Amino acid sequence: MGYLASSITFDGNLQYAAFTIVALAVVVPVSGYLGWQNRYRLERFTVSLITPVIRTIRGTILQREPLAEGSIEKRIEGFFSAIERIATTPRELALALGLSSLGWIAQGACLWLSLYALGHVVSPVVVLIAIPIGAVAGVTPLPGGLAMIELVLAAVISALVVSISHPVIAAAVLIHRGAVYLLPTIVGGGVTAILASR
Repeated sequence: MGYLASSITFDGNLQYAAFTIVALAVVVPVSGYLGWQNRYRLERFTVSLITPVIRTIRGTILQREPLAEGSIEKRIEGFFSAIERIATTPRELALALGLSSLGWIAQGACLWLSLYALGHVVSPVVVLIAIPIGAVAGVTPLPGGLAMIELVLAAVISALVVSISHPVIAAAVLIHRGAVYLLPTIVGGGVTAILASR
């Protein structure tokens, strides 16, 4: 964001998106630190909050026998234990952060190649900024942020690279999302279905 702020002028929605990313860059680590310091209290609160919801959904909507409270508590504790195991092992934490960064770079490379395949070369900074801003749209209550992430990616690239037409950007974004979301979901879902049937 600092690099972009020194080279272009943020206006309208892009200014809002940039502010959101900077705010998240501060809020997420601070929340993570505070959550870690109060992890046992947070775990107890999560168990007390989620258990009735899960039991109600399973019993009424899914019409299955409600899970025992101990079973739900054990699963939530398992989640917190997994986080604690990674957080208390600096090597594993560095590996997780490294792989996360590698995933971000790979997605950026895919978006860059999608634009390149359509005859346009953009700065790698553009795609590496567009990917996390698009990920913010993933919080929408849609599977994988479908439609919202595409709209945000197209809007961010359009704002950063005014020399490329909107239809070309839309096509590049659809190619990119097909490669990083739809294809892995279909193949992964198929593999999971086959493994589950065995």
